[in-house]
Amino acid sequence: MSYISNWYWNLQISLQSWTGQLSESISVKRNADKAFESKDFVTARECYSRFIDTGALVSPTMIARRCFANMVADKLQEALEDAKKAEDIAPGWPIGHYLQAMAFLGLGREAESREALKKATALEAERNSRARDV
Repeated sequence: MSYISNWYWNLQISLQSWTGQLSESISVKRNADKAFESKDFVTARECYSRFIDTGALVSPTMIARRCFANMVADKLQEALEDAKKAEDIAPGWPIGHYLQAMAFLGLGREAESREALKKATALEAERNSRARDV
């Protein structure tokens, strides 16, 4: 087998492996979304965790949904961590800040909750203002 044909064969194997992983990630995401929509937050949390752990796609929406599922499961510290991750990925997105406010409040950290809520409402007002100007 020549170097070129060996390289091509390895590329095909790699591509098949990658597309298989991507297909599985999409299936896990679909299951997570279905569970979330049907309010099966335990399953949603598990599936979103599997999806996020694959690293196939960094999505603030998936992290926010897992955050909400964590809140419903009374896993407030994990919810706060997810809310902060969502903010890190999409700092201008108010949802991450709203979720932080909810998690802080649940953890009894009212002052931090108020600050997160202020930040969320300011971002949302700014976003709405830009939308009107367009």
